[in-house]
Amino acid sequence: PAFKVFNLKVKLNAGERARYVIYNKMFEKARIELAQTIKNNTLYQDMDVFDLAADASRAVNHPLHKVGKAYWSSMSMRKWVCYRAESKKKVCIDLIKKFPDKKWIVFSKEIKFVEDLAQMLNSEGILTLAYHSNMKDNDRAAVLATISDPKYKVLVSAEALNVGYNLPDLDAAICASGVSTELVGIQMIGR
Repeated sequence: PAFKVFNLKVKLNAGERARYVIYNKMFEKARIELAQTIKNNTLYQDMDVFDLAADASRAVNHPLHKVGKAYWSSMSMRKWVCYRAESKKKVCIDLIKKFPDKKWIVFSKEIKFVEDLAQMLNSEGILTLAYHSNMKDNDRAAVLATISDPKYKVLVSAEALNVGYNLPDLDAAICASGVSTELVGIQMIGR
């Protein structure tokens, strides 16, 4: 079936922006140091910064281990600030309200986001189910059995349904967190 993908911008609040700036400075410092090493050391000239950081962070005895770890951890923390942005919840709610005839799935990377958004939507009178790995198996099975009920309009999931599960009752999706690989992105669209 045909589909359209739209990217919507959300703003970080002041606290989120401050944390992002800190992690971004750490990331840039590590990135620049790794780039300089590649430029000045023939041993690494066939590598890019990303690969050098990956190699260095994995090997404790690597001379660039601390820099590689700083690169990866600051990049990861920067992403998590974006994944957890409070404004995404409001954007999700507004979008779902704008298209009340759709049956939605919202993908997130974080269980707290899933639970918070489900609670917020339910308090708005939009019947919503949450699905994530901290739920018991029988509760997850009940959610998947219940989502086909027409009165439920939204399923919010934390990665557990990103790949490998067919959800034919749903016809619109919100990816509230980015994905690291193209394959996972394609799988999410396929849901």
